[in-house]
Amino acid sequence: LTAVTGQVRDAAGRGVALARLVLTTTLDGALRRHMTWSGPDGAFALRLPGERPDTIGGDPPWRVTRNLDLHVPRAPLA
Repeated sequence: LTAVTGQVRDAAGRGVALARLVLTTTLDGALRRHMTWSGPDGAFALRLPGERPDTIGGDPPWRVTRNLDLHVPRAPLA
């Protein structure tokens, strides 16, 4: 299992709530899509099942192509 965590921020450095993140991964010829939403403070976590490095701190033994799409709300939500 691999996890990607972070925070979506606007140009002023404030967290962006309800941003949608879609990660498209091609691994071993299979196309996979993973989606998550940011929390009230802009924090997010993406879980990538099936991707487990053999060694901690080393590069994974596979090659992947990734594309991250970020969609943020046009107007702040109350």
